[in-house]
Amino acid sequence: MSGCGGSSDGDSGDSASSSPVLTVGTESVPLPFDLPASAVLRASEKKVFAHYFSPYPISFDNAPSSQDNYATQFLSPSGESGIHQAYGGMLRDRPVPRPPISDPNWMNLDYRTEVRQAKSAGLDGFTVDLLDLDGPQWGRFLNLLSATEAVDPAFDLVLTPDGASDDIGRSPQRLADALAGVGRRAPIYHLADGRLVVAPVAPEREGAQWWKTFVDVMKADHGIDVALVPTFVANFGQNVDDFAPFSYGLSRWGWWSPSTNSLEGMREIADGARSRGKAYTEAVTVQSYRPYAQSFWEAGGLANLMATWQGAIAEQADAVQMVTWNDYSESTQFAPSLGNDHVPLDISSYYLTWYKTGHQPKIVRNVLYLANRSQFVNAKPSRQTALAVAQPGDAPVDQVEVVGFLAGPGVVRIHVGARTYEYKADAGIRSFQVPLGTGPISAELLVDGKSIAEVASAHEVNAAPTTQDLTYYFSSSSRQ
Repeated sequence: MSGCGGSSDGDSGDSASSSPVLTVGTESVPLPFDLPASAVLRASEKKVFAHYFSPYPISFDNAPSSQDNYATQFLSPSGESGIHQAYGGMLRDRPVPRPPISDPNWMNLDYRTEVRQAKSAGLDGFTVDLLDLDGPQWGRFLNLLSATEAVDPAFDLVLTPDGASDDIGRSPQRLADALAGVGRRAPIYHLADGRLVVAPVAPEREGAQWWKTFVDVMKADHGIDVALVPTFVANFGQNVDDFAPFSYGLSRWGWWSPSTNSLEGMREIADGARSRGKAYTEAVTVQSYRPYAQSFWEAGGLANLMATWQGAIAEQADAVQMVTWNDYSESTQFAPSLGNDHVPLDISSYYLTWYKTGHQPKIVRNVLYLANRSQFVNAKPSRQTALAVAQPGDAPVDQVEVVGFLAGPGVVRIHVGARTYEYKADAGIRSFQVPLGTGPISAELLVDGKSIAEVASAHEVNAAPTTQDLTYYFSSSSRQ
């Protein structure tokens, strides 16, 4: 899905905090390979976006992290007057905290930080979930848009109306008028031929005729040609024939278990788009655990993330949507967070480079990635009544996974409590799974008997939890 945004590849030089600078050739580089320059990655016709969910900014209130809205309302079971008590709180993770910012424009500075984080990882932009057209979420979108203009107008923002929103679905005319008002601003994503890309998620709720009317109104009333890329949440095969005649591309929201992201299954979906002459956007996912919905999918540690990237590469998808950048309510986030420790984003930098360049990057630094839950799957929390249950996909497992990006051969040791597991490992990407247990969890890489990379989990197993937490937490040896 080739296209164009703004022309700048620079920055405004503001003082907002940002993700660590990647200084290739020094020990400070957190990645196991040398990330190509932004201009090299952007030259590829293959695009990589992360789905941005506006309800969860870096900060709601600019308060200290121990006292802010995340700590007191969303992560606490008693938050928001106890409405989340039954399922143990709304969230299990949060964005990486930062100190309060004295600048009154702090929220815009936070959005600039997120743009920099995504840009430094090699992403082309965000698909921005639009949940309303004149309410608080629209205001956050406009703030993100202005922040992107300040940091890098060439970082693309894809207009992504959320079909599940009652406000979005009020009328095609209203949506067209709103999107036309922002559609010519520099960061808003267009194809190379000038068409405005609109990529609604869950468009099946309004139906094909509703969206056909929207496309027609954009042209008739505003002179804007739309390249529609519907992203179906359910029943891809049942919707493609209805939407294909007036769509530029087709996409799906994604699945959350390695077995449901088999190459065969992904190929079937991709062929469904290409057989109709449409571009195809593949979904790359990490995991999904939704306390509010009492549901989770077994991701197998980092296995699901790597399976979806491998599928996107093998199927030569026209574009990738990473689902999601920051939907903490469904535990699908790629953004740097307390629980993620940059790991899904760092690993994605490797695979997106492979995907964009067509060549597997050479591993030049040893990095170990660690994935584990903080409790056993069948643990019975003492203060929670509504428990999540496994959804169709892989069977739940109590395991620790260590993924090594190894520049050469070595020995990987994994420590779980009093037990130690040892494996000989060749160079390349290597995965090891061992049983989950109580006590400290860590891993190390030894070369010629010397430990050269070490990683420890900040999330030990709680054998008697008060609330359920089925999140996989991640750690990286290069960021500790």
